[in-house]
Amino acid sequence: MTFFTRSKNDDFFSPSLIFLIAFQLTLVYSVPEAHASFKNDLNILQEQLKKKEMEGQEEINIILSPYLIRTSNHIAANISDAIVGKKPPLPMPELGTSFKGLHLVSKTLYIDEHLYKFKIPHTSSYDLKEQTTEFFAQEINAKIEKETNGMIKNFAEIDTLNSPTIKYILYTWFYQKVNWEKPFSVHEQTMLWNGKENNQIQWMAQKRTMRYREKNGLGIVSIPIKEQGIRAIIIFDKERALDIKRTEDISWLLDNPTGRREVTLIMPQCDFKYTFLSSTFDHDIKHAAALKIDRNGAEIGAAASYRAHRGSSIEHNPINPITVIINHPFIFGFVKNKSLIGAAYINQP
Repeated sequence: MTFFTRSKNDDFFSPSLIFLIAFQLTLVYSVPEAHASFKNDLNILQEQLKKKEMEGQEEINIILSPYLIRTSNHIAANISDAIVGKKPPLPMPELGTSFKGLHLVSKTLYIDEHLYKFKIPHTSSYDLKEQTTEFFAQEINAKIEKETNGMIKNFAEIDTLNSPTIKYILYTWFYQKVNWEKPFSVHEQTMLWNGKENNQIQWMAQKRTMRYREKNGLGIVSIPIKEQGIRAIIIFDKERALDIKRTEDISWLLDNPTGRREVTLIMPQCDFKYTFLSSTFDHDIKHAAALKIDRNGAEIGAAASYRAHRGSSIEHNPINPITVIINHPFIFGFVKNKSLIGAAYINQP
């Protein structure tokens, strides 16, 4: 059971907690502020959780990148607008430390005629036919796999590239690894996960000064990381499962400063992948992501393909030391400037 302990009087809080750990990274594409917000990104994760609940798969682990999904939509919208002459095309995004690449694939001669407008890597329908879809899929998959450190494999599908109903495909991908400032140690004590024994889980722990704050029954604790300008954040409910729909309180905790406090953090190691497809009348998005959390740090890799269909257009004073035990389903994410770069709902480590 997840609980919080205050060493002053050893009182316990027993939350069935969801946990959010976030890394502040460098965004590489200018997205309107109205679209870049924790609330909007949390909604993307909520939608996927709701879908799995409806499918009777509540226990599945979910990892996705709201940032990558939103950025893909944003770039694709600008591509479409530029093609129909609504506005000039945007310049090539400046690739940063997390965003690894993008590639536009045309499936029609009409799109080919507009490719010169976009200063981004692209392949025309003519070149795709000449080199064959099999060769292109092999090349783009090798590039994505290499640039996500082997976390995303065989992402581009030959059947999709051959589909006569798709006019263009925009591939985007990124990878980020962070290192804990102080490695976690192995936690040998027997632990329960979600109230049950599970000998498959590997537990880890560390004790040090961390940043901490509370609001309306929720708490936030930041794990120090070696990388500059990055925050590793855990958000939890002290007495029950964290309701991801509490976006106002979660966003407030992410947006506001924290004080320093001595914390003992105990949590499970994780390693899993997740893929999903989301469709609308004029496009669909395939998204794949992978997450690994161990005693030395955490890493995430993600890729998205936007497939456009034909015909679419204040500080607190330090107080008593605390212990945080993460042994219920939790959320893990990467965060920058009101954007969830990656978010995972982990039901089973």
